[in-house]
Amino acid sequence: MSDEIEKIIDYESESHKLDFKEIEYSLGNNPKKNEILKDFSALANHPSNDEKLIIIGVIEENGLAKDFRNIDKVTDEAKYQQFIESNIEPKINFEYKSFNYKDYKLTYFRIFNNQNRPYLFKKELKRSTDKKVEFRAGDGYIRMGTSTRKLIRKDFDSIYNDKVKAKDRKSDLEINYETFNYDMDLEGHPVLEVHISNVSNKSIDIDIELRIKRDLKSYKISERSEILRKIEEKKYEGSSFGFGLHTQILPSLDITFEEKWDYYVIKMNPKTKKFPITLFQNQKEEEIFQKEIVVDFCEIDEIIADLIIRSDDFLEGPLKQELKFSI
Repeated sequence: MSDEIEKIIDYESESHKLDFKEIEYSLGNNPKKNEILKDFSALANHPSNDEKLIIIGVIEENGLAKDFRNIDKVTDEAKYQQFIESNIEPKINFEYKSFNYKDYKLTYFRIFNNQNRPYLFKKELKRSTDKKVEFRAGDGYIRMGTSTRKLIRKDFDSIYNDKVKAKDRKSDLEINYETFNYDMDLEGHPVLEVHISNVSNKSIDIDIELRIKRDLKSYKISERSEILRKIEEKKYEGSSFGFGLHTQILPSLDITFEEKWDYYVIKMNPKTKKFPITLFQNQKEEEIFQKEIVVDFCEIDEIIADLIIRSDDFLEGPLKQELKFSI
């Protein structure tokens, strides 16, 4: 992602999907703390479903990156998440990351998969300086080119007309992931797992795939059955009875695990259906991969994977999201 952002800095100018900021957004008691709410509402409310970026540490001139300043102390993403979720509804999906650009440490907000417009203020907010009302409940903003304005009747009409039409349903899914380290059967081998929730009032059929780049010098990924087999073999090593007489460990019939030249590819087995998973209204499906993705060994702190979800309800192609599993 940082390579893509470097190209954006080098070749693109501010627009409806790109904003440059010289310093981080302030929180706490700072009088400008509500600025981030207005900017996020404006970017998320633009009718384009492009990803939106706010790149921090950039000094712009005429919309182009001219100079840079280091962001030495990076605010925790969780603090921004809490502040924005407390004041804007519905939830705006975003991430906040740091990266190196030339000799500078910069940061960026990536605002993505936000089709559930309009994104509006939940409650009245006052300025900390003079206690005057700065934003009212129901206020919303929209980014037009490089400027921001308040939503007007025409904007609301357009948003609700779009809702009546068929929509891309990526925003109906919430994705969470984690690393399990407490599976007793695996004797400490970490497990990579994904959880998906359908937050809408309509069922959705999906197919899901996880791609993990192969790097045998740093880590190895194996099927659960393979790790259990190794543990069992080690347990009965030297036994006169032999391993095969004790246990027969079979791979999962619900998961397909492929080791390709450059990737591990893990998929759900569709069996007799086109899509292997149906998520009913407001349903959360935990442990999508049934604890079948196991880290055999790892010499690094993080394993990066690409999650790909396909559905006939995704009108603009599959949902793709980068996952970073802490080990």
